[in-house]
Amino acid sequence: MPRKKRGNKLLCHCLTVTWQEVEDTIREHRCKTVKDVTLHCSAGGGCKTCHPEITELIAEVRAERRGLLRCLGGLFGRSKPT
Repeated sequence: MPRKKRGNKLLCHCLTVTWQEVEDTIREHRCKTVKDVTLHCSAGGGCKTCHPEITELIAEVRAERRGLLRCLGGLFGRSKPT
């Protein structure tokens, strides 16, 4: 589902957690696993059907962060930020 259409749609139906809440949680707490997300916002703590979507969202956010860090590293003359 395209990111713009996700927003307030439910990602975790069991615990009524939206895509945006999960994305915000991943960013705020730097979550790396579904277990991390569940700990901070409860998404994924029910039937586990949403685990693949949470995993995908974690990967997207982490990829964005890596891209941003590479970009910033280039601004400061580094190929990889330290």
